[in-house]
Amino acid sequence: MDPHLLLAIAEGCEPNLVPALLDPTVPPGEILSCPPDGLPPRVLRRLRDPGLEGAAQRWLDAAAAHGLLLLTPSDPRYPESLRSLALRPNAIFLRGDPAALHHDPALAIVGSRTPTPYGVDAAAAFATDVARAGACLWSGLARGIDALVHRASLQHRTPTVAVLAGGLDRIYPPEHQALAAAIAAAGGCVLSELPPGRSARRGHFPRRNRILAAAGAVLVIEAGQTSGALQTARFCAEQGRSVFAVPGPWTSERSHGCHLLLREGAQVALDPSELLRDLGVTAQVAGSTARALQLSGDATALLRCLRAGPRPSDLVQRESGLPRAQFLVARLWLEQHDAIRQMPGDLLAATPSGRSITAGEQTRATCNQEPPRSQGSSRSSTQLRVAVAPAGGSPQVSQPGLDETDSTSLTTSADEDLGDQHHRQHDGGGVAEPTTGAPHGIADRLTRRNVLLADNHHGNEEQHRDVDGESNQKAHETPR
Repeated sequence: MDPHLLLAIAEGCEPNLVPALLDPTVPPGEILSCPPDGLPPRVLRRLRDPGLEGAAQRWLDAAAAHGLLLLTPSDPRYPESLRSLALRPNAIFLRGDPAALHHDPALAIVGSRTPTPYGVDAAAAFATDVARAGACLWSGLARGIDALVHRASLQHRTPTVAVLAGGLDRIYPPEHQALAAAIAAAGGCVLSELPPGRSARRGHFPRRNRILAAAGAVLVIEAGQTSGALQTARFCAEQGRSVFAVPGPWTSERSHGCHLLLREGAQVALDPSELLRDLGVTAQVAGSTARALQLSGDATALLRCLRAGPRPSDLVQRESGLPRAQFLVARLWLEQHDAIRQMPGDLLAATPSGRSITAGEQTRATCNQEPPRSQGSSRSSTQLRVAVAPAGGSPQVSQPGLDETDSTSLTTSADEDLGDQHHRQHDGGGVAEPTTGAPHGIADRLTRRNVLLADNHHGNEEQHRDVDGESNQKAHETPR
């Protein structure tokens, strides 16, 4: 009989761990033949019980009856990340694909069972981006943050590992039975140190938390000062693995645990892309997502109002400056394209896909370069900046002093000869005015773009250009 399995039964999987039987540096046969001093009497009785092998066989039979794998450190499928734990499990019951336990990179995300809207938004953002990048997410199948993490992995078809505190025939909480089944069916796995028939008790959760620490790193999102998520983080730190925490509002009790971890030396998690870089993972943004979110002007205005986080819908409408009817149309379009979602309390929040689009706008805006100003030219404060876009992209025209992301796009055909574009020069300096080409990209969706061009070269006279995105009419007029 496998000596690790005998040690697991003798240890008892009780709320209190027995470190002497979980020490990976001591051969299991040595512990069985010469039990260490200081063992609890009940553990010592089980070690010396002649029926110990019969109990081990019953564990094997129970696993087979429930369609579970029973892995010990003697099994090559037992993961190295667990094998190296200071308090290594002598046996684990598993449903699903054990290869998920070997997936690299891996990140455990844990947090509150009752997260605030801030925590829900943070968990969705981090879990979605990490899963999309191909990392395996570990969590505890609990309500709140844990469930959000597992569902993000399932949505992006990335393996996820759920670690339970009770037997796998008694999924807790009961409403997550379907979620557990979906995880196992999608290439992930659900595991527990407890055998079938054992329900989770309060003291079993520290057992579960130490197994979660076997992931490559741990990210904590919203945790109180007594949260079990802090146990997972500290177990992880003791193993020399990275610990990250998402800071929250200083008035929120659910963020006090995260702030405590940060004070103890955890790394701050400010952005999913930075976290991925710290983990050595390259983010993967699906091109279909970007193409699906080529936004109309109204939808862009609405989405910009959600950059800072969830906001009441009536406030978003006022800040966007849209009439009620246009606001509702833009909101419906964004919800249908999974760019925003409604949260409790009539709050609107941008999804990770929506945030990636606004982030892309900001990145493109920073590439704008201010054209040279001619000496002696008394140009008004309304100057133009023209950014050269890559083939198939859109040159950006913006006004200094305004938000760079408010710049208006002029679409030119990818195969348009640059020599056909007209330029207007002012006193040797100049601002190039691109002509509009065949409508494509964003121009296919927009009926009209109004671009204000200012020119006071002769008498400070302002001229207006109306650029029609549905025609090939050139937006160039020789100043009088």
